[in-house]
Amino acid sequence: MKKLLLFICLAYSFCVSAHLSNTERNVNTYLHKNTMQEMRSMSDQERADIKNNNYKGVLLHGYYTYGDTPGVIAYYKSSTTQADDQGSIIQIDSNLKLEHKFLICDVAYYGLQRKQSGIPLFFQEV
Repeated sequence: MKKLLLFICLAYSFCVSAHLSNTERNVNTYLHKNTMQEMRSMSDQERADIKNNNYKGVLLHGYYTYGDTPGVIAYYKSSTTQADDQGSIIQIDSNLKLEHKFLICDVAYYGLQRKQSGIPLFFQEV
């Protein structure tokens, strides 16, 4: 996490998440979660539904609060061996990892927020 924070502070990079078409946003095909905490603490039934492919994935609408990310983030079931990085890879339980493949990493997806003027940047939580 420290390397990520250092990179963010030094790089001040903007990015774009993979965009979903209207068809992909179908309410019945994705589990919707308002925050990262809600996604991490999903119910046993929700985890089972993802594992059993009853959902295509999870649409995350915010990191700390609803709407605090530049857009909705789509996470999909993953078999990656990479560790949970609190952003692109999320370990839900010992048998379920979710992954989002960011095209470019916007620091706002990790809780970095801009003040009204756009500069300086600050972290909501570290």
